[in-house]
Amino acid sequence: MARSFVTADVEYLVNTVSAPLTATPFSVSMLVFPLDVSTSNTLFWMGDKALTNHQHLLLADGGASDKIRAGTSAGGGNFYSNSTAAYLANAWVQAGGVWTDPANRQAVLEGVLGSEENTSLNPTGEDSISIGMRRNGSPSFPANCYMAEVGLWDTDLNQADWDMLAARMSPIGVRPESLISYWPFIARGLSVEPDYVGNHPLTANGYAGGDENVPHPRVIYPTSNKSIFVPTVAPTGDPGGAAYHYNQMMRESQ
Repeated sequence: MARSFVTADVEYLVNTVSAPLTATPFSVSMLVFPLDVSTSNTLFWMGDKALTNHQHLLLADGGASDKIRAGTSAGGGNFYSNSTAAYLANAWVQAGGVWTDPANRQAVLEGVLGSEENTSLNPTGEDSISIGMRRNGSPSFPANCYMAEVGLWDTDLNQADWDMLAARMSPIGVRPESLISYWPFIARGLSVEPDYVGNHPLTANGYAGGDENVPHPRVIYPTSNKSIFVPTVAPTGDPGGAAYHYNQMMRESQ
């Protein structure tokens, strides 16, 4: 199953305890099914929960010609790289961003990197992460889409990596030595979404009555001769544990 994010219900996932990383380089990728081309969808946000303008964020922005946008702010406005092409509504697309260093960020759509944005910015106090909402000092821009297969790497992925993700390889099959968080959204109705690689579970907000699940998109998982490390301690609120849900995920994908 994938997760739905409904703007009207302000549905999002968040961890305000800590962020998986606090500095560049890093990359993020996910599969997204936009429900319209008018919403400014917050796909991924990492920043200071007490401030409004120290953050890294990835958008599917209906207010910016339907482009994927990878942005950063550090005490002022957001500076964005835009994807070369526009996304469409009601279709799964691969969206991502790569922040190579404080002065280099690029949006990605279906494996194609957008133009570089080169303003040097160093956000401070990044202590939280959210999917589906800018969960900063003034929460805003909830998403209106479905999402699945969210991966976060502590490196700048290269073109070969983005090609694999665009071909629908799961994040666990791309640069696994640098993958630090992975949220596939494969399980049903969890109030806390486990991080299958790191230790950053995400708490669900705004969901009511089982509306959080939609069919999972087609994904290529690594063959059985590859390995992935998962936490041995169950994330908070998930008594089954990440290893349990990962094994369930692999069985369901066969």
